[in-house]
Amino acid sequence: MKIIISIIIGLCILFWILQKVSDRTYKPTKLELIEGLEKIIDGSIEHSHLDELCCVKIAYDPLLENIRERLNDILDDPMAMNHPHSKTMGVDLNEEGKGLVQNLINDIKPET
Repeated sequence: MKIIISIIIGLCILFWILQKVSDRTYKPTKLELIEGLEKIIDGSIEHSHLDELCCVKIAYDPLLENIRERLNDILDDPMAMNHPHSKTMGVDLNEEGKGLVQNLINDIKPET
């Protein structure tokens, strides 16, 4: 039984290390995240970049992961959108939504 537990713990440690050093892990910098958020505000973000920004967990940085989660809350809020029932693929934020996304940028900038 101790051998099985040791193997499981060893595999968990190995996967954790591989995730931290892998070049395939989504690791946006603070500047890249700010650029993506600015593109959301001005409406120029590409759909694939929006998907990556919203859907892929940022495992290596708790601050950026928190920003990503807060962004998802904003994008899920119909009060932050011009057309909340629109089925378009774009992001059509109203002024309130743009202000909320700008607040996310401001929360990152002091630390850059």
